[in-house]
Amino acid sequence: MDKQELEFRVNQIVYEKVFDDEECKTIESYYTDLVSAHTLAYNQNPKDKFSENYRKSLTRGLYEEESLWIKSKVLASMKSINDKYFQLDSLSFEQFSILQYGVNDEFKWHTDVGLETPYSLRRISIVIFISDRDKYAGGDLEFMPKLKEPLEMKRGYMIAFPSHKVHRVSPIISGTRRTLVSWLYEYRT
Repeated sequence: MDKQELEFRVNQIVYEKVFDDEECKTIESYYTDLVSAHTLAYNQNPKDKFSENYRKSLTRGLYEEESLWIKSKVLASMKSINDKYFQLDSLSFEQFSILQYGVNDEFKWHTDVGLETPYSLRRISIVIFISDRDKYAGGDLEFMPKLKEPLEMKRGYMIAFPSHKVHRVSPIISGTRRTLVSWLYEYRT
């Protein structure tokens, strides 16, 4: 059993390099026209589904012409990862989104599976680290229960994990953290 397989058995996380530095620079050029990210947060008051304090970051979806080469590259990695670890059928991608976290931004503890369709069909979450790790402090991707070893979150690396796994992005202390995210859905007939 290799280290990656052991890591998956213990933590249900796969971590591998997908993009080189030049590809990350190209993706960074897409970080324009960002808007505040919102998330559904089912809290005490069901009338207030959107919570301003739950998630603080900037985002936008990637246009098809921006994301075709990204999707092709990530899909090749995810096919082998799914075949080896998750073994799910009929997977399809959600549109890629770019996320940018600045000082004091965060995303509190959550799962990526929602109560409503299509979010209830999410099976695998994907986070790709675009920023150099030495360009920001804080902003750790943390899981519950805690991992024995914190993620290195190196530029160009992708992490794939079950969408029901509880996780968060800790507050950014300094700098800017940029990631590319998507989810794989499993459609059952």
